[in-house]
Amino acid sequence: MGVFAILTVFLTQRLGRNQTIFLSVIVIAGATGMRIASDLYSVLFLSTIGVGIGIAIVQTLLPSVVQEHFPETAGVVTGLYTTALIGGAALAAGLTAPVTALVDAAWTFGLATWTIPAIIGVIAWIPVLNRSPTSATSTDSMGNMPRVEMLPWQQDWAWFLVFFFAGTQILFFSVLTWLPPLYVELGWGPQHAGLVLTVFMLAELAGSLGSTLLTKRYTDRRPAFFLMLSLSSGGLLGIALLPLEFPWLWATLMGVGIGGMFALVLTLPVDYSKSPEANEQLTAMMFGVGYILAATGPYVVGELRSITGSFQAPFIALAVVSGALLFATASLHPDRTITV
Repeated sequence: MGVFAILTVFLTQRLGRNQTIFLSVIVIAGATGMRIASDLYSVLFLSTIGVGIGIAIVQTLLPSVVQEHFPETAGVVTGLYTTALIGGAALAAGLTAPVTALVDAAWTFGLATWTIPAIIGVIAWIPVLNRSPTSATSTDSMGNMPRVEMLPWQQDWAWFLVFFFAGTQILFFSVLTWLPPLYVELGWGPQHAGLVLTVFMLAELAGSLGSTLLTKRYTDRRPAFFLMLSLSSGGLLGIALLPLEFPWLWATLMGVGIGGMFALVLTLPVDYSKSPEANEQLTAMMFGVGYILAATGPYVVGELRSITGSFQAPFIALAVVSGALLFATASLHPDRTITV
């Protein structure tokens, strides 16, 4: 996802923003449909790559689309589509097995059914495509489209945002990967441990909606970030130190905090860019480098678990990351901008 977030700028330079999104959603639909044959490891691997590429490109371009079409309410719209992202992931995780059992089909059928929302997305984007002001042949000309060398590589503030975004995603991917194994190790059954992850994901929805309401009320994101990072830090410390005493509380605190952070961090390219084109470039850099760095999170947590023999030290380390982000929040002044 990180690599193709950066490569998105090549596609928008040649195709335009809306055409690139349209083709990427088609890729997502096709790759998801391939999973009907994902009992073959090669098909499962290729379909995962296809879905990852499509999501990386679309997620990189959506903030600039929001800024272009909803400049006055960009924070609220970003929060709403972030909530939809989290909700969609929760639905897919929770309904794939029941759908498969309902029709008495193979597990591959359950995975492939999620091509239906992607096809709906393709159809829904056609009207936007037909009236697109950002196609490669329209007012958003080839000369104005972003290029890799135009990304804000030399700007310290852009790198700050990259590392801030990477930190939030390290927390998300690490908790998503290791929360159920932590409770299995503590003696819970797999289904019981999976319920903790379900609570975490449902709490993410609440956090995303809550941060959206705060975004609507305040243009300065720092109070909302401070609140969400305080919640995530408390939940991570609780899991590390008292995992069996209040597991549902810790999962809820982490979910609200991390879900709220995710919605807020996606508003940063809108906040610090003067135009949709600048937004595109900043988002490509944030997501490209940020996701590559974030991919190390679950691996490091696993290595710490192997070295120390428990999940206590890894989750304390994640709490430290959350605390560092909390401290860094003070630098998110609303009057900063990225120049390209």
